[in-house]
Amino acid sequence: MKFNLSLKQKLLLSNIGLIVVFGLILLFQFNNALSQQKVEIRNGFNNSSSKLSGNLSQNFYKFYHNVQAISKNESLKGEDKQKISFFLNELVSLYPNYDFMVLTDLEGNYKSSSFLSPTGDKLAVSNLEGKNFSGTEWFKATKDGDLTEDYEKKIYGSHFSEIKDSEIGKLLYGESKKGFYVTTPVQDEFGDSLAILTTFVGVRAINESVAELEASLKEEGKEGALIRVMGANKLISSNQESEKTLTPRSSLKFEEDDDKKNEGFELPWAKSRPLVAVEKINDKRFLKELDWEVYVEMDSTEAFQGINASKNFFGVSFIISLILSAIVAFFMSRALSNRMSKAAESVSSGSDEINEASGEISDQAKLLSESTNQQASSLHETVSSLNEISAMVSKSASHSQSSKEMSSRSRESANEGMKTVEQMLEAIDEIASANSEIVEQLNTNSKEMQEITNVIKEIEDKTKVINDIVFQTKLLSFNASVEAARAGEHGKGFAVVAEEVGTLAKSSGDAATEIEDMLAKSIESVNKIVENTKNRVDGLVEKGSAKVEMGREVSKQCKDALEIILDQSSNLDMAIEEIATASVEQSQGIQEISKAMDQLNAVTSQNSDIAKKVSNGTDQLNQQAEKLSFVSMNLNKMVYGKEKINEPVKSDSSSNEDDNKVIKFEQKKSQQEPPKPVEEKVTVNGSETALDSDDHEWEDL
Repeated sequence: MKFNLSLKQKLLLSNIGLIVVFGLILLFQFNNALSQQKVEIRNGFNNSSSKLSGNLSQNFYKFYHNVQAISKNESLKGEDKQKISFFLNELVSLYPNYDFMVLTDLEGNYKSSSFLSPTGDKLAVSNLEGKNFSGTEWFKATKDGDLTEDYEKKIYGSHFSEIKDSEIGKLLYGESKKGFYVTTPVQDEFGDSLAILTTFVGVRAINESVAELEASLKEEGKEGALIRVMGANKLISSNQESEKTLTPRSSLKFEEDDDKKNEGFELPWAKSRPLVAVEKINDKRFLKELDWEVYVEMDSTEAFQGINASKNFFGVSFIISLILSAIVAFFMSRALSNRMSKAAESVSSGSDEINEASGEISDQAKLLSESTNQQASSLHETVSSLNEISAMVSKSASHSQSSKEMSSRSRESANEGMKTVEQMLEAIDEIASANSEIVEQLNTNSKEMQEITNVIKEIEDKTKVINDIVFQTKLLSFNASVEAARAGEHGKGFAVVAEEVGTLAKSSGDAATEIEDMLAKSIESVNKIVENTKNRVDGLVEKGSAKVEMGREVSKQCKDALEIILDQSSNLDMAIEEIATASVEQSQGIQEISKAMDQLNAVTSQNSDIAKKVSNGTDQLNQQAEKLSFVSMNLNKMVYGKEKINEPVKSDSSSNEDDNKVIKFEQKKSQQEPPKPVEEKVTVNGSETALDSDDHEWEDL
């Protein structure tokens, strides 16, 4: 089935089709971008669990080794309980994550402890007096050597307990304290155990890391995230007081291999599809046997809130854009169709221009006759002008010979003057070079003098400093001697110091003497440089004077040569003046010839063009009329969607090319008539040739 669509309908359908295709492509790309953003959010969510895992492992590593560093202090190896207590108390004040520190003997009996809390409150240390902790888990494990260690990770020497309520903390604070013990033996220089030191770290150290991650997630717009730290499937810390059941890691289902376990993912069986990131802490600074995990969970709807909003906004915008684009395409198609309709009507009215072309052919024939007469007259004038030019050329030749001889003599004098000028320039260049050397040498001397001045100034400053040091050293030596004398037997050490200080003063004095010698040498060097500079400048000035004198002599020779050139130039000017007069006369004759030749050329061109126009005018007129008719019919078909019109058949013009007979052909009507159908007959002369759509004259039309 064939559809005859108008131009407006075709344009409208094409534009709407392009808009729909472009919109679908844009929608596909937008969905891909949203998917990529979701992947980035999941990866970022996983990074949050990795960040918390890193902080916890770093704190573990610090607490694990800090207790060993504390145990090496000599105060803990003595029997002064008060000294031990003050030392432990100072550590708690410096490191507020420690709730308390306790030292027991190898039998578990209480020996000493810190007596202040991290906030400065006094603890009930009296409750620990006479207590024995041999039955506690941390004491047994440490004494028996059952330490929490991993030699491959270079983590050994301490016992790390589970998170639990501290029985010691309840005695000291009067309330339950949750945290973990980090315990290590106190050993002498031979490695024998002397006591057991335990430190208790409150769970707030872990809570601070959780709170830090929560604040970071809030800055990223993830305010509803649930953060938990688990140890052996037991809750250690959480940012929310919720009864929500935590999904154990062992029950999580992964669709891919184990490498994906540490990535952010959505629980496929959950109705709200929460976004989950689970990571087991097991880096080089943490012990795997503790079985700690970081669990970060957030509802995916909240996590992808921005993406969902963008998706909804894009959908609404996409539909509105399609509607607006269709409306714009409709009005544009209608406007373009109206313009094409007007163009078709304009082409139909082109027959009037063909009639005007017939009148132009008649006028061209008249111009051809007039141009022939003008050509004959111009040729006559050309002959007369050529005779006059011949006489003037002879006269110009005679004067040219005289000018040539004078020019030769002037050229020789000019060459001599050129050589003299070159010598003068060379002398001047040498003078300039000598002056440049003088300037450079002066600049060099100036820099050297400046450097020497700076050196002397620096040495002077150093000498002042040394003298001050010598004075202070002597004063110090004196004071030390006085103090040594007062101290008597106990001041022998001060006497040694005084002697060393005196030696230092003597060395400083010697250094000052050496510096004075160096200053004298520097001054002598400066004097030599000044004297050398003076000698160099005198030599350069003398050399410059000689070069200047030479330049004067050369300038005098140049003046004489230039005077000769001026005399010759005067004679040359007179000869050139005569040549100029003759040239003016010759120029006038040439202008007359030029005018005549221009007229002849113009007439010839007109004759040629007119002849061609007369010869081809009739044929072109026929072709244009036929093309115009064919174009009009096809435009109507394209604009209004009518059935295609066949091209007109070529008529036999062989019998009327020379006798200019008039041939008439009838234009076919379209099946669907436009508002003003073309029904007139076109009259043409010459051969009839249908216009092909690929013909270059179609473009001209």
